[in-house]
Amino acid sequence: GLYPNIMRVERSTPRFQSSNQADKGKWMRYSILQRHYTRQEGMSYPKSLNLHPNSLCFGQDQYHYPWLAFYTIQHTTKLYAYDVSEVSPFALMLFGEQPVFNDHTKEVEIGGWARFICPDGSRLLPLVLAARTAIQKALERKLGDVRHDLGSSKALQVCAQLLKSNGLGYRRPSPPPPRRNKKKRAEDALDEWEDETRYLECKDREHEEKNTNVWAAAKRQVETSQAW
Repeated sequence: GLYPNIMRVERSTPRFQSSNQADKGKWMRYSILQRHYTRQEGMSYPKSLNLHPNSLCFGQDQYHYPWLAFYTIQHTTKLYAYDVSEVSPFALMLFGEQPVFNDHTKEVEIGGWARFICPDGSRLLPLVLAARTAIQKALERKLGDVRHDLGSSKALQVCAQLLKSNGLGYRRPSPPPPRRNKKKRAEDALDEWEDETRYLECKDREHEEKNTNVWAAAKRQVETSQAW
């Protein structure tokens, strides 16, 4: 289906420095969680794969997070992943499988695959679950009433701000841009934004008149000096 899968990306130590994208991709290691047909978590194991050369992430050797989302995998000469994009931990917790907190390892686990060290996970998890519930209710309301404006949902606004700030907190909104009062112009004056052609023609005439006056003044000055 269209639900994205998650792969882990790791960077190995490069043997040499290169600016070539293909060379950079050699030092990246990608893996997915291969699940057993019985869906038993204990029988799942990591399976390596590659990014398709046509992917926008191909050749990237620097990521903010060690997790990538993909929609399609296909085996041709190798096992390739398509439609790959970087995904943040909060996006995984809000839109992935329901997270659980492992009190023994102090990690938040998602789908038995993605793990994040979080000593205060027992306090964080109820907030994440409440946000997931609010998102689900907002989407259900939208399905029931297509005219419902999702932008009016305060819960979605909070979740959007959480994703924008990556959980680092809320920043004060930017001040409104300064408003500059335009000077009043004469009724016969032209506005360059309303009538650009007439405005340029008027400027050309003013420029010609200025040049004519300058040349006339220079000519009179020459004639005066010759008369003396």
